[in-house]
Amino acid sequence: SKKMEALISEMEKIYDYIIFDTPPVSVVTDAAVLGRLTDGAVLVIRHKYVTIESVKLAKQSLESVGVNIIGTVLNRFDFKGVAKDNGYYYSYEYNYQHV
Repeated sequence: SKKMEALISEMEKIYDYIIFDTPPVSVVTDAAVLGRLTDGAVLVIRHKYVTIESVKLAKQSLESVGVNIIGTVLNRFDFKGVAKDNGYYYSYEYNYQHV
């Protein structure tokens, strides 16, 4: 809406960064509509919750209306629950030594 555009315009005068948390792209059109008024969008993808096909569809939905996707975040990734042979293995070790 024009009011939202005006609000964003005023906020840009005050803040260096403005972050909008929108509902999922596939649920409502808020992300696509709001994304057109921003410099870019970051897709947040929940591990083992969404399919690759739905991520591709979300990306296409945003890009089709001119939203610049600047990155992605994979959240709720379980390093311990992933096997070594699928390429996602992570290991970290540390030791303390008393002097």
